[in-house]
This record gives sequence, C-alpha cells and structure tokens, in this order.
Amino acid sequence: MVNREMEPDRGNPVNRFMHMNATRARASTSGGYLALMIGFIGESHQIYGDCGYSEYSSRVQAVVSQRSFYDLKGLYETATKSIGAAAGMSVQERLEGYLEGNPEEAPERYRDASPSSYVSDDDPPVLTFYSEADTVPVEHVEMLDALLQEFGVPHTVLAFNRVGDPMTGQKNVIVPQSGADEEEGPVLLEEAMFAFFDEHLK
Repeated sequence: MVNREMEPDRGNPVNRFMHMNATRARASTSGGYLALMIGFIGESHQIYGDCGYSEYSSRVQAVVSQRSFYDLKGLYETATKSIGAAAGMSVQERLEGYLEGNPEEAPERYRDASPSSYVSDDDPPVLTFYSEADTVPVEHVEMLDALLQEFGVPHTVLAFNRVGDPMTGQKNVIVPQSGADEEEGPVLLEEAMFAFFDEHLK
C-alpha cells in the first residue's frame, strides 16, 4: 500500500515505488491516464522530488492504455458522457473538481495534468485499446496517434467490442483489422496486450 499523502518537500514516491517491481504500465480509464503519465514523464520531472527511491529508474519499457484520455483540456471541450462510477456526473464536473476550475480558469493545471504535455521522442512503445462506447471520444485516440507519430513513438491502436451475456460473463474481443486471418478466430484484448508486452519487454 502506498500512502498518497506526503510531505511537501518529499515529492511523489508512488511512481518510483512502482518501478521497483515494474517494467510496464497498463490500466484503463483514469488508470490508463496515469499509465500514460508514467510512460511520458521524464525522470527529471519535479513530480518525483526527493522521494527516497532515486536509485530506481522511473522509466517503463511499454505502456498499455485502455479507454484513457491524454489531453484534459480537449476532453473537457468534447466529452459528452459521464465518466467512472459517479452516475450523473459529467466529465466537465469531474475535471473541474479535480483541477479546481475549468480550462479558462486553470490553464496551467490542465496543461500540467495532461500526458500530451510530456510526449518526447524517447518515450516507450504504446498500445491503445478503444471502443466506440467509451467515455473518451474516439477522436482523442486519433489525435494521440497523430501526436505519437509526430515524435516517432511506436504506437499501436486496436478497437475492441464487448461480447457475451452480462449475467454469465463478457469478454473484450479485438475488432479484426483489414487483412486479418479470419480462420484464426477472435483475439481477446488480454491476448493482444500480452503479445505486445512479449514483443517490447526486455
């Protein structure tokens, strides 16, 4: 367990702590947002401060992000669905609570809290899963892909559908890409994720 309440001059130990035992970052929605932050923020960023784990690298070798957001200002301006478990609470309300204002009132907070602000040409490979039913607009996946291509960061984008009976168990199945071998059968999201990690983890 990591205590997120810390002394002001100690920095944030969460990321360093994670890297003591991790070489990859994978999560969805808000967790996917944090996975992108972990993947993109450089080791010298002030977020780390003097957290006591400086002997461990804060870099990961691969990032998997599912249903996540990378530009909070853009998300505020375009999202039309509720997010997370807070039924009835809009994306805009969640962001205003998180960042203490809207993008006009707190532009620096939105910038500093957006993974897009930290993309560089030495970032690790990224795999992004998305669904048409996601809270995050599909356009954001396309814009993230364009941004990573601009910096030469390897990026794989895979769409998925949730299939099956909600009462007996559902599975996330990858939408076949053009030219895929249909005889191989459906590919589960987890299978695609593990294949990505097998390819990129050293």
